[in-house]
Amino acid sequence: MEIVFDKGIFIPGLDLWLDSTRKKEFCVVSHAHSDHVARHNVPVMTKGTFSLLKDYYRNSNPVVIDYGEEIEYSGFSLTFYPAGHCLGSAQILVKDKNTGLRVVYTGDYKMTPSPVNEDSSVIPCDVLVLDATYGKTQYIFPNESEIIQTVAEILNGWFLEGYRPILEGWKLGKAQEILFHMLNHGFKVVVEDSIFQICKVYESEGVQFPGNYRLFEGDWAADEILLCPPNRTKKLMVQHYNAKRIMRLTGWALDYASGTRYGRTMIPYSDHADFKQLLNYVGQSGASTIYTVNGFSELSGYLINLGYNASHLS
Repeated sequence: MEIVFDKGIFIPGLDLWLDSTRKKEFCVVSHAHSDHVARHNVPVMTKGTFSLLKDYYRNSNPVVIDYGEEIEYSGFSLTFYPAGHCLGSAQILVKDKNTGLRVVYTGDYKMTPSPVNEDSSVIPCDVLVLDATYGKTQYIFPNESEIIQTVAEILNGWFLEGYRPILEGWKLGKAQEILFHMLNHGFKVVVEDSIFQICKVYESEGVQFPGNYRLFEGDWAADEILLCPPNRTKKLMVQHYNAKRIMRLTGWALDYASGTRYGRTMIPYSDHADFKQLLNYVGQSGASTIYTVNGFSELSGYLINLGYNASHLS
């Protein structure tokens, strides 16, 4: 089956778009991150994704389906499965009615269990379109529970030294995981507005955080952690606090052997699958054809060397 990438995934034989970043008449939306959406006339998504994009798609005619629900169209059917990346994120199983061929598009996904997102699993298929954000051998993340424990120990050390901690994590998905873990460790947390609003959507969808948190309104106490997106730290005017320390949780932390960058402590924590998990997915899926997308083309070359029929979409 031919699959192409043109600012989104396109299956010509089915006239089907997935995650196009240009407006389409009909398009599957795997999740609510801005680099996967456009104002389609008929977007298809999960209930969680719609809850996050309700205002964005107020002039569209969205189709909202539950995980595991199969929806029929002319020539194909769609079934959404949890991707573990953020609220509502989905892997999409496309079945070609004429050939019986099963195509899985993972979208952005995470295999490590999350306390705030639905757990993902491998979906058996014939053709696999695999997100390769961390598709290089160097990107193998440490044990997540050990990383969170390390974060907690660093934060406690900063408090003892009289510093105000700032944690940076992207506002949708990662920030909610960080918030859950910090509250679970007994920390007091104040959150930037965009994170706060998304947390409220999570709660409306049944997610329960293990403690209270509050909205950042210009100040935070010496015994609180400030949680904000990486691009908002300066805009929050926190630079007037001299006694502060900043930590960024990102998979790209593995690029920095020193563990610091831009005056920040870099911690390897991601809402994506790492290289080892990418390989495991390929092996367990049973796919005879693999397309990698986003990230690094090296992954497809690695798979070819292992004997797979693989190529990178770009």
